[in-house]
Amino acid sequence: MVLLVEDNPMNRDMLIALFGLLKLEIDTATNGKIGVKKALQLRPDLILMDMHTPEMDGITAAKTIWARPACRNIPIVMVSADALANQKKAASVVGIKEYLTKPVDFKKLLPVLIKYLRQDKADHPSEESLPTTPEHIEKQLLEKFTKISHLSILDGGKIMDHICEMQTLCQGFDSPYSEMITHIEDAVFNGDDEQLNILVQEAIEKLTYSFSGK
Repeated sequence: MVLLVEDNPMNRDMLIALFGLLKLEIDTATNGKIGVKKALQLRPDLILMDMHTPEMDGITAAKTIWARPACRNIPIVMVSADALANQKKAASVVGIKEYLTKPVDFKKLLPVLIKYLRQDKADHPSEESLPTTPEHIEKQLLEKFTKISHLSILDGGKIMDHICEMQTLCQGFDSPYSEMITHIEDAVFNGDDEQLNILVQEAIEKLTYSFSGK
């Protein structure tokens, strides 16, 4: 579960819609004090903290949350409308490792979500989650693309689950399919069902041809 501490209604609604598409549970707080209270009550898996929240600023709120032993290990990502070096340094000093600027870029947010919300898979990796060769990766990518081919744009949450898994598979490898995955992700967020189908079929054909030549 993600706790979003954000006082701007537009930014808050945008992120709520995004998390809804990803089928992630989210709770919100409109100022730093409420954010601290909810963090202590809910103990979320991740907190997105606006740096300039009313009542209590984001850094103070983060320090207050981490001061409680039960909440010491909750990851907090600082979000701010500006990217001033002194603000990033101030966040870093208190232990905040991730800093995103508004409007939040999904391509930068997604790796953060994968990093912190899939901790159970990282701690207990399965054979499938640890591909050791490009051939193994491509086999799993073909399976994911094939599953997506049976979905429509209305199944955006399920498609994004597969996209997250494919991006994780490609991490650390120079995969020629990374760009394809990014274009498919864009098609989902643009609501372009036709483009989604074209891209997925193109990926399937390319992977199938790759296997037939081996």
